[in-house]
Amino acid sequence: MGGDQAKLRASVAGLGSTWEIEQVGFKAYASCATNHTSIEAVELLLARHGLAAADVARVEVHVTSDAAIHGGYEYLGREVIEAQMSLRFAVALLLTYGTVEAAHFRDGVIAREDLVALAKSVDVVGDPGIDALGEARRFTAWARIETVDGRAFRQEVDDRKGDPSRPLSDADLERKFRDLLAAAGSPHADRILRLVGDLPRLDDIAELAVLLGGEGA
Repeated sequence: MGGDQAKLRASVAGLGSTWEIEQVGFKAYASCATNHTSIEAVELLLARHGLAAADVARVEVHVTSDAAIHGGYEYLGREVIEAQMSLRFAVALLLTYGTVEAAHFRDGVIAREDLVALAKSVDVVGDPGIDALGEARRFTAWARIETVDGRAFRQEVDDRKGDPSRPLSDADLERKFRDLLAAAGSPHADRILRLVGDLPRLDDIAELAVLLGGEGA
């Protein structure tokens, strides 16, 4: 009995010097990961051209065929999971709020008639040209915004912000952390961040463990 020696060697390669935790990605937006490059492309267009929701007549996003299947379905605003996976709804949130945060995915928001209607102005296209780029470029997407006054702008994003290839800054990570704790109703973000920052000097992490467990004052 035994194992494949080649696989064993691969499994211990870099042991003690290569840290796999550094390959962990973080979601920059509270939406399905395959939606992120499209969201960023629209975000960049809005910022660079000074556009608001009222300026936008139509948004078209091109993604891989798989991403179009996962997030490009008609958005009806019936369930939270539908909203979390929907690229159309994510773009509607971005146009309305300027962000796509965890706090948006609740019953009082996902079924709002204005957001459902705005999601209908977003077209999602599975693009064979992007499919042909291969697995390494599976997050590639481009977005095109048409404005109510007849202008059009296009933006491509090649990789997902928050992946190890494009890590989030400390400020981005803190903003994400605060967003998640706010959505969970926790008032302890400041205290947790201070404790985490002091970890190398802490003799006891009991308070941090309690706060991370959702308890304590």
